[in-house]
Amino acid sequence: MTLLPTDSPLACIFAAHHGHTGFITRIDRTSLSRKRLLFLRSLVYNVALLGAIVMLFIFYDFSPNAPQSLRMTFSITQGLVLFWAISILCLTTLAPFFFGECLLRWRYGFKRTEVILRRAPRESLAIPESLEKHWRLSLRAINPALLYTNPASILAADFWVLEHLVIMDIYAAMSAGQVNEEDLEFTFWREHDGVWSGLELWRLHHIVSVQQEVDLFKACLRNQGKYDLLSAWERSFNNEKDALKQTPEDYRSIVQRFSQEGIDYEAAWSQIQSMDVA
Repeated sequence: MTLLPTDSPLACIFAAHHGHTGFITRIDRTSLSRKRLLFLRSLVYNVALLGAIVMLFIFYDFSPNAPQSLRMTFSITQGLVLFWAISILCLTTLAPFFFGECLLRWRYGFKRTEVILRRAPRESLAIPESLEKHWRLSLRAINPALLYTNPASILAADFWVLEHLVIMDIYAAMSAGQVNEEDLEFTFWREHDGVWSGLELWRLHHIVSVQQEVDLFKACLRNQGKYDLLSAWERSFNNEKDALKQTPEDYRSIVQRFSQEGIDYEAAWSQIQSMDVA
């Protein structure tokens, strides 16, 4: 557990953005080419979505084949329903991308290590102080398949959005030497009585995961032919005691090894947990 001084830059950033439910942070170490590809794919998706909305408003006939006396009623009803649906789409997808993601990329470009940050789901307030439950909730919360820029997430009940403004404030603080990147590894942050504390979830993968999840993780590595990577991972965590003693440097070393093999370590665990739940 990490406690932040009330006057620390990171605590001030969290407090300024009203994180009543808390925040979840992690570091994205995927390759620059993959980050650029994902951004371009999201750009095409959002431009196509915006174009479809514009065309719908221009060419859609709101006058159904109905008697003249009912035509106005049908038109108003259809218009309101369509306006409501498009408003939700704009607020949850188009606005975050064009006014958040694009602004973030314009200011800071693509970085080898990037901060991923989202607000903690509201259900995190209701769960007890259980390490395992926080770990599972947070892994589901950062599942990249449910990120708002992924077209497949548009119908998902628990899709999520990056907090771009908070990330930009953190980048500014990092540039000024006020915030360290290692403070933002996979962590659940929550405020209590004005004090921000961080539950270091990156320490828990090998402690609270069940054997089925560990077996799935190993099987995925074997299926991809990553036998050397699997051996390195197993040597790093011989037992629970080794996992508890793991330092941030040890963690970054193994995560970097996965990154070099084209695997996002935290995202892999998130998908494993989803497979196990399914």
